[in-house]
Amino acid sequence: MARKMKGGFGDAGDNSGMQMFLALLGLAVVAVVFYVLTKKEGFVPMFPSAEGDKKVVTPAGNVILY
Repeated sequence: MARKMKGGFGDAGDNSGMQMFLALLGLAVVAVVFYVLTKKEGFVPMFPSAEGDKKVVTPAGNVILY
């Protein structure tokens, strides 16, 4: 009969694959949280604010409020 070697890649008690998966999953969660917390808002205001915006008149006569 052939003996099974101890300490090889096929050990029944070896769960390094699961540990690697959990480590990568944890890093992905941290990356997503970091991305969400550091993301800038990218909306364009549709109406002028109540505080008084900067008013610019273009050469064509258009009024732009910032």
